[in-house]
Amino acid sequence: MSKKATNKKSKKKNTNGKKIAIILSIIAVAIVAVVVSVILFGNKGYDLTSKTWYSQRATTASADEIDLHEIYNNNYSTYQGSMTFKNDNTFELWLTAGNPDDGTHKGQYSVEENKINLTFDSGAKETCTIHTDNKGNITEIEVPYSNSFGDEYVVYFQ
Repeated sequence: MSKKATNKKSKKKNTNGKKIAIILSIIAVAIVAVVVSVILFGNKGYDLTSKTWYSQRATTASADEIDLHEIYNNNYSTYQGSMTFKNDNTFELWLTAGNPDDGTHKGQYSVEENKINLTFDSGAKETCTIHTDNKGNITEIEVPYSNSFGDEYVVYFQ
């Protein structure tokens, strides 16, 4: 075999190796770009399903603190509403004491950035706000609430 034929083969191998390295580099950059965009712009990975969230406090429409039993219109000063989220994107919101059919609201939810979009089985829609600490852990969920008299409140679940 001549020296020229050997050089052509090694150049061809070297060119293929460079092409593969370039392709792998492009794939690596694409993966990094996707991961960074998910971290910056996508679902923050909030863990809503690991616990039951209980109402801890509430405010009026003018941001004044109000006792929970006043907005729930019951005489139980220690009563707490509850909220649960399941992995199948369903939720249950229990607001008032009594018959579960009267006080439990169910439906579907989705999370976008720091918002939870609720679609109740009745067709009503509501948007809740997720509050976090500086490490990204949920500190509370802000839920708008209107009672049967038309009064507007914000209930905070922790």
